[in-house]
Amino acid sequence: EGEYSVKGAQKAANLAYHCLSQNPKARPLMRDVVETLEPLQIMDMENTSFTYSVGSGVTTYEVSSQSPGNDVQANESKHHSDE
Repeated sequence: EGEYSVKGAQKAANLAYHCLSQNPKARPLMRDVVETLEPLQIMDMENTSFTYSVGSGVTTYEVSSQSPGNDVQANESKHHSDE
């Protein structure tokens, strides 16, 4: 968790560089952005989890690429801060 391939990071950085071009016509089309990022996401999301928080609750989603449709399971846990 928290580790990304160097090659994937370089591809994402190169894409970001092109997206920031001052010449709008030199920027990649959104479909090209998706085509570049989707394979990176698939590689990085295999057997990983991420946390999505709303308000005072935290929901952890477990994502597994080994099942059809990348089934997502949510495990809700309430974490309250003493602020």
